[in-house]
Amino acid sequence: MGPSNANGSVMAAASPTRNWLQAASRTGTVSQGENLPWPLAPGSSRLALPAMSDLAIAVAIAGVFGTLIGSFLNVVTWRMPRNQSVVTPPSRCPVCGTGLSWWENLPVIGWLALRGHCRHCDTAIHPRYLLMELAVGALTAGVVLLCLDPVAVPGVLGHGPWQGAPWLMKSGWPGWLVPALSASALLTLVWYLLVASIIDLEHTIIPDELSKGMQLIAPVLAVCTYNCAIGTFPIDWLVRINEIGHATPTPGVFSLWLVGIVGGAALLLWLSEACLRLVYERYMAPNEPWTPDDTRGVVVGVRWFQTVIALWTVLTLIVAWSLPGVAGVILAMQLALAVFGMLAGWWSLYLVGLIGTVAFRRNAMGFGDVKLLAPLGAFLGPFGVLYALAFASVLGSVIGIVLLALRRTVQIPFGPYLALGAIAAMALAPAVHARLLAPLLN
Repeated sequence: MGPSNANGSVMAAASPTRNWLQAASRTGTVSQGENLPWPLAPGSSRLALPAMSDLAIAVAIAGVFGTLIGSFLNVVTWRMPRNQSVVTPPSRCPVCGTGLSWWENLPVIGWLALRGHCRHCDTAIHPRYLLMELAVGALTAGVVLLCLDPVAVPGVLGHGPWQGAPWLMKSGWPGWLVPALSASALLTLVWYLLVASIIDLEHTIIPDELSKGMQLIAPVLAVCTYNCAIGTFPIDWLVRINEIGHATPTPGVFSLWLVGIVGGAALLLWLSEACLRLVYERYMAPNEPWTPDDTRGVVVGVRWFQTVIALWTVLTLIVAWSLPGVAGVILAMQLALAVFGMLAGWWSLYLVGLIGTVAFRRNAMGFGDVKLLAPLGAFLGPFGVLYALAFASVLGSVIGIVLLALRRTVQIPFGPYLALGAIAAMALAPAVHARLLAPLLN
């Protein structure tokens, strides 16, 4: 930033368009105003944070609620990969089939009261169920604390999705709603990653019920968070400033860029289907032949993803053309970042699978991993996807080296690494990007 002028406003060496949007981010209008940091810096939103006693109560309630969610996730991780309903029948002993009473279903308390054994057949109840409930409770409490009190985050993390959605901060909504929506969105993401990772570890699959459902709702969850924390967005697509400082929204320019990028990516994805069949039918190892059913499964997944992207592209265009003011501009930007991030998440592993299969003559990337990373891109944006892949690869390499040193032959699927890489990217990538890559890109 540059020096202040005589009127007290701050001048910055930036484009007129960026200066306008920085100013409008504070005022909520499409007029000239004070220049502010962009993206919104922590503290600029002036959220009404709860008092310390209220915060402790909220976090404690979140922890208890998390154990209830953990109990349900135990059911999901057991039944979903076995194609069983997660709703019916009620929980029962898998050995003797006796249904559990209400108090036996209580998270943590039920397992401890039974001392880890069925009260009818005395079969041991695996401690994983207790650990799952405790872990989800702790994660839920941690996410709520992070969203309600962002100042508690260590300084190295800087910006992150827990900071709250910038467009919500400028929409006149109640102050408590911003961290509440951010916490709800991030908790949904964390629970999804936990379930997907456990199922992938145990069964080396990621059920479509998880990944496809998350693809559909990921953009709306992402715009409830600070999903523009990693990287930048070409603001000139959205507004234009003339020489005297008057702002003119440019939804037409934004629409051309958005439709052009999304349409090109979707067209290439459609054309890649022929390449996919050629690669996997010709280069797969003899002990894992590619079948027509495999091709149909991939094509169905591609079609679903294309439909989801088309839906969210249309909704983004509606927002850009219909919502006035800076809140609408920021929301359109966040939605576009979510769409671009999903495309980056899909294409990155999709290409790795195609190229790696040709290079190594074996299936180099499970299609479930592609469907897992795509919705994560909505939270991470295009730059964040690259950081998530980098963190996941480093983590996988380190664990692989440790297993080799211990002479263990355990094969860990890539899904859990992707989940941890995405969490690491959300926490660390904004600071890493701002200090390392952003100066080079600028």
